[in-house]
Amino acid sequence: MNPFRYPKFLFIVWLVALAACQAPAMQPTPTLAPPTADPATAIPTITPTQAPTLTPTPTLTLIQATLTWQTDSVFSVAWSPDGKQLASGSGTNTLTIWDVVNGNPKVTLNAAPYVSGAAGTRGAYDAPQVYSAAWSPDGKQLASGAGINVIIVWDVASEKPQAILNGDVGVISSVVWSPDGKQLASPTAGSTRISVWDVTNANPPVTLRGHSGVVFSVAWSPDSKQLASGSDDKTILLWDVASGEPQAPLIGHTDAVRSVDWSPDGKQVASGSDDGTIVVWDVASGRPLATLIGHTGVVSSVAWSPDSKQVASGSDDGTIVVWDVASGRPLATLIGHTGAVKNVDWSPDGKQVASGSDDKTIIVWDVDSAKP
Repeated sequence: MNPFRYPKFLFIVWLVALAACQAPAMQPTPTLAPPTADPATAIPTITPTQAPTLTPTPTLTLIQATLTWQTDSVFSVAWSPDGKQLASGSGTNTLTIWDVVNGNPKVTLNAAPYVSGAAGTRGAYDAPQVYSAAWSPDGKQLASGAGINVIIVWDVASEKPQAILNGDVGVISSVVWSPDGKQLASPTAGSTRISVWDVTNANPPVTLRGHSGVVFSVAWSPDSKQLASGSDDKTILLWDVASGEPQAPLIGHTDAVRSVDWSPDGKQVASGSDDGTIVVWDVASGRPLATLIGHTGVVSSVAWSPDSKQVASGSDDGTIVVWDVASGRPLATLIGHTGAVKNVDWSPDGKQVASGSDDKTIIVWDVDSAKP
């Protein structure tokens, strides 16, 4: 046996042990926690400010008559109290009375000479439009808002002006006759003021001030004691005519209020707006009862049915919608115009709606046939 064998073996063991002692300790492999997820982004809860959209089912109802104007836009239509005639105002400064039965014009009243003279005395430009027409409650007179600051009261039998009312400087955008036949009310385009005229004399009108924006439309209450007005300031004001003071504004629209109408039962006011909606207001509380949504354009005109159960609305989208107020749902969409609908009016018997349009026509609709 080699005497150096074991010492060499021990020497090798000693070197291995020494190397192990000097080597750095092995670090344990760390366990990686899963990456922290980004905090979830909260989904905002949006509370709708309007009623759910109710898209009317297009319904082409029976057209009773189409009255072709042929010359210019039809800005205004108004049924006579007996339901046998229709008055319309156009962009040619004329007021036409139509026979609804045969669809032919009976009389054309030319406002241009009277408007031009009045405009000349005020140093204003004569705007060639009749924007509004209104029958007196007895059907013997017609009032028209024509051109610059002029309301003409026509005697229907003689076909001649009975009175010419010169008011605020500007175009008379709307004129309405009080149900008692004693007063006329009118806003002036570009003005925040409303004029209330005593029909029995030509004295300057009473002026109502309260809106902060241009007034587009006015409507009388059935008892002739109040006025509703719609404005560019997005509100509706209810006025006490005797005191000339407005009540608290009705606030709900998000854009200019183009048209207002008071229900025949005196309990509600309907308003149409540039925001595309119609709002039905409770007069007693001043609160909205329903928001009617379905038009795709500006709602330029609203009109109540004689029984206060339906509202007809005309829009720049070229349609008229007949709404059931109690349910807030459309009964029919009347499709036939090829231009913006400027004005709608309900016949006294509640069976027809007349509409005037930029397409130069008037359509008389048989809405009674469209009801379910």
